[in-house]
Amino acid sequence: MEHDGVMDLTEFFVLPNQQSGRIGRELLARAFPNATARYRVIVATLDERAIYRYLNGGLYGRFPIKYFSRKAEKVDIKTDLHIERMRPDAHLQDINRIDQQVIGHVRGTIHRWVATTREGYIYKRGGDIVGYGYVGDGNGPFAVLDENDLPAVLAHAENLLAERDEEFGAETPLINRKAIQYFTERKYQLDSFTALFMSNEPFGKFENYLCFSPIFFM
Repeated sequence: MEHDGVMDLTEFFVLPNQQSGRIGRELLARAFPNATARYRVIVATLDERAIYRYLNGGLYGRFPIKYFSRKAEKVDIKTDLHIERMRPDAHLQDINRIDQQVIGHVRGTIHRWVATTREGYIYKRGGDIVGYGYVGDGNGPFAVLDENDLPAVLAHAENLLAERDEEFGAETPLINRKAIQYFTERKYQLDSFTALFMSNEPFGKFENYLCFSPIFFM
């Protein structure tokens, strides 16, 4: 997928009995060309041969991503944020503004799609939209302009799912201090699966961001 100069390779597989025969290298060169985007991104599994191929293609590991989860419970965190249901047509310009500041590019088509599959919420302060998040069949993404708002945003999501007697979880960049503090203080479980965020150049403020779950793309 390509959005606003960022190319995100989401699924790339070669049958085990066809690996090590140049097929992966040639497919990658065609599906993920080096010169067509400002940033190239892969959320990779920890398969050494695949990582070596990506490294050889000019992509470098930036941070791991881990899934934190638990049975949702009611939690009270004081905040001055005002929470509203998202209306994509009305709020997309502000959501794009937040994405530009947090992850360095906009992706309106993704937001229009995910808003049809999950409940979207916006978070306001003083009338200005300062964050957004999605809850539902899989959670995320979440993005905030101020990382200190993440505990309140996550508490809101957990409270919604506690009302439904469901589990809450989020794919979390391990550079996201505020989210990790929230999860560890509340005794969330850490999934054994690890993904690695790789890109040709560093970009974004991923300490202010939680990814889509499941983690097929950024």
